[in-house]
Amino acid sequence: MNENMYNLNIERAVLSAIIFDPQIFEEIASKLEPHDFYLPFHQHTFSAMEELTREEKPIDEEFLKSKLKSTNNYDEVALLDILTSNPITNTDAYIEDIKSRSTKRALATLATTIKKVT
Repeated sequence: MNENMYNLNIERAVLSAIIFDPQIFEEIASKLEPHDFYLPFHQHTFSAMEELTREEKPIDEEFLKSKLKSTNNYDEVALLDILTSNPITNTDAYIEDIKSRSTKRALATLATTIKKVT
């Protein structure tokens, strides 16, 4: 897939920001959905954050690790990549970037589907 369709550093930065300041999760979750992330592990991590929020549990390394393990989606290296990413304070531009790239991927998938049908 074309690298213009995703930016793993931006995805990691947003997830890291949530871990270091879980109070921002609801605002971010109102703008992004798990499928907006390109990397499946990032999708699973965001879904785990949603579940932890619903269960009124903290979004932190231990609870995330436990939730990801319970769904067989735990990847120690990928989680460490998120945890060691520099958290950002102003997430708006990052969210917009993730959403824009997600839309590009969806349009590319749709175009491919249309091309196969015709």
